[in-house]
Amino acid sequence: MTNQKTIPYHLQLLEPTVKEIKQEPALLQTKMMQCLCSCAANKEVNIDNLHEHLRIAMMLELSTIPPYLCALYSIKVGDATKADYKEKYGDNAEVASTIRTVMMEEMLHFTLVGNVLNATGGEVKINTQQYVPEYPTVLPDSAGLFSVDLSKFDKSALRTFLRIEQPTPEDTPPRLDGYATIGQFYHAIVDLMERLEETAQAEGSTIFTGNSNLQIDSNYYYGGGGKVIAVHNLQEAKDAIEVILSQGEGSEMTIYDSDDTEFDQIRELAHYFKFNEIYEEQRYATSQIDPKEPPQGTRMSIKYDQVYNMGINPQTEDFGSEDLKNLSNEFNQIYKNLLDGLQSAFTGQQNELLKAVSQMYQLQYKAVELMRNPIPCKNVNAGPTFEFLS
Repeated sequence: MTNQKTIPYHLQLLEPTVKEIKQEPALLQTKMMQCLCSCAANKEVNIDNLHEHLRIAMMLELSTIPPYLCALYSIKVGDATKADYKEKYGDNAEVASTIRTVMMEEMLHFTLVGNVLNATGGEVKINTQQYVPEYPTVLPDSAGLFSVDLSKFDKSALRTFLRIEQPTPEDTPPRLDGYATIGQFYHAIVDLMERLEETAQAEGSTIFTGNSNLQIDSNYYYGGGGKVIAVHNLQEAKDAIEVILSQGEGSEMTIYDSDDTEFDQIRELAHYFKFNEIYEEQRYATSQIDPKEPPQGTRMSIKYDQVYNMGINPQTEDFGSEDLKNLSNEFNQIYKNLLDGLQSAFTGQQNELLKAVSQMYQLQYKAVELMRNPIPCKNVNAGPTFEFLS
C-alpha cells in the first residue's frame, strides 16, 4: 500500500484500506456489479451505449441518496423550546442541515442526468428493479473498492461519503467503468457525447433528438444550491454535467462549487469539503481555497451519542417483530411511490417531481419510527431498508 503521508491531503481516501481490500471479492459479487457487467463490457461508440451509461449515472445518483438519508434521519432532533437547545443540539443541527443540503443537490444531479438522457432520445428507467440499488452496494460501474452501506451517522459513514464525493486527481483518464472517482465516469460520458455528436454533425444531424416536452426545468425543482438546466444541445448537456462535478468534488483549484458564478447564488463548499469539515470536526477558514489543505478554521463539536443506534444494512426479514416488519413495508411502499413518481416526472408529468421531493420528507417519519425501536434479541435498532417492492 502507498504511504498515506506521500499522498496530497484531499486524495488520501482514494487508497483502499486493508479492510476494503479484503472486502473486494465480496463487493464484486453484489447485484450492482453483476447487473452492469454486460454494459461495462460494451466499448462501442454508439447512442445505445451512451443511453445505458446515462441510466447508470441516474442509478449512481440514486444510490447515494438512501445512505445520506439514513445518516440524516438517525440524528436525534432536540426540543428548540428548551433553554439548553443550542448547547445540546446546535452542532448536530448544523450537521443535519449539511447532509440535507447535499441530499437535495444529489436529487438535482439525478434530474440533470435525466434531462441529458431524455435530450438524446434515451429511455428513462427508474422504478425498475434492475436500476434500484440494494445495500450494501458499490457505486455503479466503479472499481468496486469500497462498500456503500445504509447506516447511522458516524465516522464510518462520513468516510464513505468522502469516498463517494472524492475529487478526481489532475490528469486522471476518463473511464466509463472501473473508475476510482465519479469525476472520471462523468468525464468519460462527456467524451462519448462529444464523439457521437461530432459524427452526427458531420452527417448533418445531431444526437439531441429527444422530445423537448420531457425536459424538467427550474419550475419543477426546489431545495439545495445550483439550478436545473433544460438540455437541448451538447453545450447544455456539458453544462449540466459540470454542475454535477462542481457541486460534488469541486476542482483541483478550489474547495468551492461554482454556484456563485454560474447561478448568482451564495458561495458554498463542494460536497466533499462539506463532509470533510464534519469528519475533521473543523471548519475551513474563510480565506482557504486550496483543496490540498486540511480545514484550518474554527472547531466543530459533533455529538455522536445523539444518534439512533441503527444497525448497518438492515433487512425487513431480520426484524423479528411483526410490527417492525409491517412498519418497514410501509416505509418501502412510500419509497416505491417515490420511484414511481420520479419515473412519471421524466416521462411527461413533470409536476410529479415536486411530489417526489416532498415524499422524501414523508419517509423521515417512518424511518425515525423504525430507528427508535430495538430489534428483538439484537444490540441494534431497526432502520429503513430501502428495499424495492415489485
